[in-house]
Amino acid sequence: MSAHVKPHNGTPTLFIDNKPTFAGLMWASAPEPDHYALAPIVRSYAESGIHLYTFDVGSQSTREWRGPGEGYEGDFDFSETEARFNQVLEVDPEARFHLRVHLDHRGTWWTDAYPDECELTSDGQRFFPSFASTIWREQAKDFLKEYIAHFASIGLTDRIISYQTGAGGTGEWVKGEASMASRCADYSPPMRRWFRQWLREHYNNDITAFRD
Repeated sequence: MSAHVKPHNGTPTLFIDNKPTFAGLMWASAPEPDHYALAPIVRSYAESGIHLYTFDVGSQSTREWRGPGEGYEGDFDFSETEARFNQVLEVDPEARFHLRVHLDHRGTWWTDAYPDECELTSDGQRFFPSFASTIWREQAKDFLKEYIAHFASIGLTDRIISYQTGAGGTGEWVKGEASMASRCADYSPPMRRWFRQWLREHYNNDITAFRD
């Protein structure tokens, strides 16, 4: 299965297996491993000829990136992944998925484990991973690699048409607790280090140019 976007009749169009496809997706909550309350809606979509579905996965909703726990090693748990997707595939065998992969952590396990890597606001509060945290960035890359590899191991690679990565409160790369609120951020050590490095590169390590 191949999936890509290219111009078609003057409009960006989704192509699946080199055929133009109407990019209408059922965007709803994720299935549970043992049931899907929205199965009747999936059936209606399939009967209408629409076989594209999207829901949140990753560190939120399905929580495959959940931190240490029992029954799995490390911070990633893919034990429920196949069962969740099968809830849709059993109703619509032609289903394809666009995945909204959340990479932020809205709970406490990550912030408890890496407090100095969290966003620091102007009033001294810490909110979730700093976008500049190299620890978080490397872990996010590791998660994506293992997640994609897991789909291959359970034979679902050809069911995934795209991965949409996101972070922040709504997955739109915006820190809602700071950037969209009255407090300002980010003053964390990772962001300070990143900003200093950006200054060095932008001004070619020329202190005179920086002062000017």
